[in-house]
Amino acid sequence: MQRLAMRLPSCMPGRGLCATAQAAMTWQRFLTRSTGRRGAKMVVDSRLAVLVAVLGDDIVGVITLDANGVFPTDAPHETRVRLVGIFVEPGRWSSGVGSALMGRFVSIARQADAVGEVDVWERNSRAIRFYERHGWTRDRTSLPGPTGVDYVGFVHLP
Repeated sequence: MQRLAMRLPSCMPGRGLCATAQAAMTWQRFLTRSTGRRGAKMVVDSRLAVLVAVLGDDIVGVITLDANGVFPTDAPHETRVRLVGIFVEPGRWSSGVGSALMGRFVSIARQADAVGEVDVWERNSRAIRFYERHGWTRDRTSLPGPTGVDYVGFVHLP
């Protein structure tokens, strides 16, 4: 059995994330292959940080978060960190890859004593169950989504 490794690439925006064309192209190919749509924006935007899950030599999952770090909210003494997206190779669903990526995100948020936040498409019941299983709760916010179906907000408390 191969061991799943997590890597926060040494190329970080501001500190080099996705600064190399090769790294960005690798993640773009992964997201395109995994989702059937182009995912370049999720990996080449300099405001985003990308953490990859690697099994052997293969990228099997990617989690993207706001590289600007934590940001204050209107609530006194509250900061947040935004989870922008999480993608796992469909052949690796229910294998622990998503949970490992989520564990790293939660760890990053806890180290910053920050609330995690994410928006999930309301019709994506599989994703909603995933977030709920990992301790996320709805925060009563929503944003307009595709085809008239909203994105619903979730938070993860530190």
